[in-house]
Amino acid sequence: MSKETVIRDRSSNRVGWIVDNGHQLVARDKFGRNLGYYDKQGNVTRDRNSKRICQGDALSSLILKTAGS
Repeated sequence: MSKETVIRDRSSNRVGWIVDNGHQLVARDKFGRNLGYYDKQGNVTRDRNSKRICQGDALSSLILKTAGS
């Protein structure tokens, strides 16, 4: 079973969540659309088109940026 972490803005509104699938973390917006993923083994965050965003886990920032927070 996958683990989910809810991401909220400053007003405590749910703006997305992160799903842990074991080998990667997947970022979803508040509508459930895929925003990107973090590859744990490669330590790289990628967007929904697999374009490298940065080294390390930046999924919460990706969600907040998409939400406009």
